[in-house]
Parts: sequence; structure tokens; C-alpha cells
Amino acid sequence: HEGSIKHTAILTVGGHYLTNDISIGLRTPVIEAEKMKIKYGCANTFMIPQNETIDVPSVGGREARRVSRQILGEIIQPRMEEILTMTQKEIVKSGYEDLLAAGVVLTGGASIMDGTLELGERIFNMPVRRGFPMGIGGLTDIVNSPLYATGVGLVNYGSKSFAQKATRRKEGGPGSFIIKKAKRWFSEFSELMKSRFFIISSANDAMSKDELDRYLAYNPPAENKTYGNYKIFEYNQGT
Repeated sequence: HEGSIKHTAILTVGGHYLTNDISIGLRTPVIEAEKMKIKYGCANTFMIPQNETIDVPSVGGREARRVSRQILGEIIQPRMEEILTMTQKEIVKSGYEDLLAAGVVLTGGASIMDGTLELGERIFNMPVRRGFPMGIGGLTDIVNSPLYATGVGLVNYGSKSFAQKATRRKEGGPGSFIIKKAKRWFSEFSELMKSRFFIISSANDAMSKDELDRYLAYNPPAENKTYGNYKIFEYNQGT
């Protein structure tokens, strides 16, 4: 709301619960239940043709069984209703239920399942759509799916947040004093270059200390300043 996150909550249920329900309900290995959920899953039994059947792999190496796809839907729909109803309760709890004019965005692999949007609109009583990653480059054909929307979104959010914090540190953080001091040093140095002749002495200067002292004895500087390890002896033009 107004560019800020106003409410967060964690529900301890998700798409993996659907897989376990299918595995138990149809007595099939978990890995096969996951494949069936992805390929044949539907969260709204009214959308499943009455005569459609699917093959269900059995455990223990036994032959696959042919069952109605309606049975699979009858296992999936109650669990999806539970998950979406829990989400609706959190929306009401947040106090922003009446402000969601644009509706609800669902992400994650389970949101891809047929019938999820229709079921969601019935439970939330508002528009529901799937969320896709935005503002991404590179392997877009791989991550451009609701399955990766949350992960990609968090990475983008974290990247922008880090960049903003880095900018604030430059402008007003502990390092800003050093940056300002360096700018002032270069500004003064630039002005010096415009108006004066000068000699710079440092630890690595080719002129020895005795040679420099003898030179300065015959050519006294108008003034001198020290910048770190460098000493600048200024001379007025014409002297």
C-alpha cells in the first residue's frame, strides 16, 4: 500500500500438501503423484470432463490403474479451498480487504494448475490472476513463470534496496565525510595550479631533505600546506 508492504503472514500449507494428498488418496508413489498434479491436476471439479480418465502408477511394481480424473480433482479441490480460505482470512485480518480493488495475485507452482483462478475468485470474491516475474533479463524463457515469481521478485527487491542503501551511505553515511574531504582537497589543489608555482615533496621525491632545505633557504615560500604525506610550498607568481 503506497509503495510499502503492510502485512505479511506465513501459512504452513502449500503445493506439496496436494502431492501428499494425491499420493495417499490414489495409493501411488510421491514422485508419481507430483507428475500427476502437474499434468492432470485441476482445482475446480466443474471444469473436468465427466468421462476423462488418467493412468495412476501403482506401488510395488504393480500395473498402473485407470481412474476418473474427477477423483483426482476431488482430492485436490478441498485442499486448495483450505489454502485459499486461510489466505482470505489473513487478508481480512490485515484490514486491507476493501482496498484490494485490483484483486489478488497468486504465485507459485500450484497457481498454474487449471481451475485455481476460478476457485480463487469464488473464495476471495474479487479478481484473481497469476503473477509472472517482471523486469528480468537473461534466461527469461526459464524463469518467466509463476513458479519463480516470488524468488525473482525478492531478488529484484533486494537488489533495489541494496542500491538505495548504498546511495544513502554515499550521501550521508560515515564515508561521506571522507568523500567531501577529498573533493575539497582536489578543489584547493586545482585553484593552486591556476595561480601559483609550487614544489611538492613526499617520501618518494627525488630531491633529498638537505637539497630541499638548501633550495628553500634561497627561495622562501609564501606559505605551505600539508595534505597527507605531501607538502605543497606555494610561491606567488613573479617571485
